[in-house]
Amino acid sequence: MPFAQSDAISKIVAIRVGVIALLLIFSAGLAPGQSTDRDNPTPLDSAELRGELDGTGTEYYFSFVAGPGELTLTIDVKASGTNAGATIDLFDKNSRPIVAGIMVQAIDRGSERHVEKVELGTRQTILMRVKGIDYGSGSGRGTYLIRLGGPAAQGGSAAPPPSASNRNKSEPASRPDKPGDADRPSRVEVISGQKRVALIIGNGSYADMPLRNPVNDARDMAETLRGLGFEVITGENLDKRAMEEHIRAFGKRIAGAGIGLFYFSGHGLQVNGYNYLLPVKARIEKEQDVEYEAVEAGRVLSEMEAAQNRLNIVILDACRNNPFARSFRSATRGLAMMNAPSGTVVAYSTAPGSIASDGDGENGLYTQELLNGMRVPGLKIEDVFKRVRIAVKEKSQGKQIPWETSALDGDFYFVKN
Repeated sequence: MPFAQSDAISKIVAIRVGVIALLLIFSAGLAPGQSTDRDNPTPLDSAELRGELDGTGTEYYFSFVAGPGELTLTIDVKASGTNAGATIDLFDKNSRPIVAGIMVQAIDRGSERHVEKVELGTRQTILMRVKGIDYGSGSGRGTYLIRLGGPAAQGGSAAPPPSASNRNKSEPASRPDKPGDADRPSRVEVISGQKRVALIIGNGSYADMPLRNPVNDARDMAETLRGLGFEVITGENLDKRAMEEHIRAFGKRIAGAGIGLFYFSGHGLQVNGYNYLLPVKARIEKEQDVEYEAVEAGRVLSEMEAAQNRLNIVILDACRNNPFARSFRSATRGLAMMNAPSGTVVAYSTAPGSIASDGDGENGLYTQELLNGMRVPGLKIEDVFKRVRIAVKEKSQGKQIPWETSALDGDFYFVKN
């Protein structure tokens, strides 16, 4: 073989080896398609995005084109460790938030799904940030899957949607995302009712581990809700019998009402996956006492479901430390997640399995930010809770992250338009 030909073959082999080496280097770092550079996001060429969460709060950036119309994000998180979570934010080309603080968290090696719908007025390039939740010590590992759907989703392609002149004649002019979509109303119904009824309970005078702020929280919440047009029932430092009587009376009052709201501030705990709200004077020496001495949170949901309201709201600022943890065999932190029945939103002051702060001021941190958010005109209930989540997370330095489960099919505003 001539020397020149041999030298050329050697160079080709060297180039191929170099390319393979580079591929191995990159594959050993970030998972394919995950950029940590905000100024150089990964363009999406598919309506489906998969990635890994490393549990250290790493931020990944992606870009895609969408609009006009309704963009649907279906977000699935699966925990490979004890817990896994992610927050998702959407920005426009000028870095202004479109949607902020979408949080999806899976606990106890499980999985969780969240669906977010965004109305886009124009066709635009969107920057999406996916950030893993840092639970400390590198925990919180898992995977995420984000699907872009609806007529507004264009993936990463910047090509315009087909026009009447270039569309394949065999294709219909529009194709619903799924059966029945074409029959849905173009505008979401605004939830309203002739009557808004709220039950507000604040328990703080516990013999074991008293709390300073629940009564203040309850009084300020009651005052705020009255100003927002709610008929308010209140209770302070109630024992079990009084709590049950208040809940029963609340159930009767909300029958036929448009909107029912239950708020509890005080100690709450979970046993075997069930959440219990702690009355004052409860005598609990062992785990088995909880069922008989505390009030199960599901009791409230049952009353609401029987009332058949257009909308029900449950707010539990009840995730402080379990005062009886030392005498419990399963000393589980915080509250367990409850499924929200249709037309119901359940809000927690912190994520399931975590605890919340009682606060250093006149109110607990969560209730303080919730009161601020509820008074802002023009905010849908989902946006109120997002604002609260962002503020609480920032002020607690990431130690407390509020959480909601929702099954709403309309828009609700605390401040009437």
